[in-house]
Amino acid sequence: MSRHGNSGYIGKDKRTAKAGVYGLKKHYLERLGGNFLLKAPSSSFDNKWSLLFDGADDYLEVASSADLNSAGDITISAWIKPDSSSTNFKFIWTKVDSGESAGNRQYSLYIRNGAYPCNLSVYGGGIQLNSVGTVEADVWSHVAVTIESGATNGVKLYINGSAETLGTMTVSSHDSTFFIGRREDSNYEFAGNIDEVGVWRSVLSASDVGEIYNSGTPTDLAPYSPLYWWRMGDTQSPTVDTSTPTSVNNNGSVSGATAALNNGPLYKEDVPS
Repeated sequence: MSRHGNSGYIGKDKRTAKAGVYGLKKHYLERLGGNFLLKAPSSSFDNKWSLLFDGADDYLEVASSADLNSAGDITISAWIKPDSSSTNFKFIWTKVDSGESAGNRQYSLYIRNGAYPCNLSVYGGGIQLNSVGTVEADVWSHVAVTIESGATNGVKLYINGSAETLGTMTVSSHDSTFFIGRREDSNYEFAGNIDEVGVWRSVLSASDVGEIYNSGTPTDLAPYSPLYWWRMGDTQSPTVDTSTPTSVNNNGSVSGATAALNNGPLYKEDVPS
């Protein structure tokens, strides 16, 4: 099965744009030899750290940037472990229209209701889309949102690899900070752990998201070429129960784009497994 949405094609190799017998033969030989190496996992991948948010004032922020501000498709993926107090609109991430005015969000994900198991809500462009699927308290879950901007039923929410089509949403050009762990107006802070946040300015396929979920164990995102990938301590050698270093490196393809720690979210040796 192809990870690029090529499954089921006959006579065309979409990676080389060559059609006919060549493409069919090449596809057959690759299937026969198991030679789908475009996204081979890294043997050196190790996941040890996550960040613990206190639900009071902890958060990360990423400065406004062209890659995050542009209109169009987007995918955001993360691992979350909310504690039982993280209910009623606790924000996992948010990006508003321009400035930091409350409510004019381009794309947000938050925990919706007041008791676990909790539903999630995706909000953007003045539209709130609520999930049927749920997450549990004190349990690691993988969540991902893909938005095919403007496409009918182009918003999909994945919880632990299971897809749910939520509706239609448009991501417009804007200029604002990207927040992880709170709403843009310093309210509705997330309580619990967050790990391995990745951002793509494209729509990942269902097979891509399923592979990233990896049956509940985080995997190397590098083969999927994220623009942003905040590993929440891995590659930085933090100290347990401290907030040093004071920023989280971006391991994606965009230069810089560190996420600044605010008010002391703590590094924890607590990760999905």
